[in-house]
Amino acid sequence: MFPFRFRPIPDTIESWVETGRRPEMDLARRLWEIWRFFGLNESSRFSNFDSRSVIDMTKAGSLVNAFSRDGRALVVIAYLKTKEGQQADRQRDEYLKIITPETLGLKQNVKYRIVDLTNNRYLNEKSYTLNELKEIPVKLIFGTPLIIMIEPEQKAPRLVYFRGVDDITAEQTADRLTFRTKTVAGSPLSLYIDEAGINYRSLTEGITKKSADGDFTVFSGFVPDNGVVVLSK
Repeated sequence: MFPFRFRPIPDTIESWVETGRRPEMDLARRLWEIWRFFGLNESSRFSNFDSRSVIDMTKAGSLVNAFSRDGRALVVIAYLKTKEGQQADRQRDEYLKIITPETLGLKQNVKYRIVDLTNNRYLNEKSYTLNELKEIPVKLIFGTPLIIMIEPEQKAPRLVYFRGVDDITAEQTADRLTFRTKTVAGSPLSLYIDEAGINYRSLTEGITKKSADGDFTVFSGFVPDNGVVVLSK
């Protein structure tokens, strides 16, 4: 049984936007776009159902799945159930336990940042060593997945993640960020940029800067015919 009611596939941008306002469809679309960004089909999967020697949570009812690829890990955490007859707290403090981070492709002598893809921000300001990744405090909201990405620390300004395309190659000069997209021209695109305090502007027609909550600036619009998006100081 599918968890969502069937609705016709939107055939215009306007109807696609309207569909995105429905909470259940918006969540499904956001999840699919994160899977696409990370390349889930080319990753290895672990969960606290069958891989508790690798990854686990500390409280009953907290579930976790992790996907590893190219030295990064995508972790999906959910607080979905309580003991029978027990009232669920709306929020709970938890710990993500990565017992063997090496199994996820994470390495010694590398510093890591954790990106909260659910809320468009860094999970915190901390840089993690491999050993510190073994126990990560998180806050969970009942019934709402928390999706985080653990990746090697990179110098900003930089592209943190994207939505709407299959892949992006990023290039950086002293005053410009250039992104070469792998997708069909005209596709909707969103770029999530850690500007590091720099005020970038778009030089690409059809791509505009949007106001957004969180740590990252969003540039969005439609992929141009040449597939290249340029931002400048």
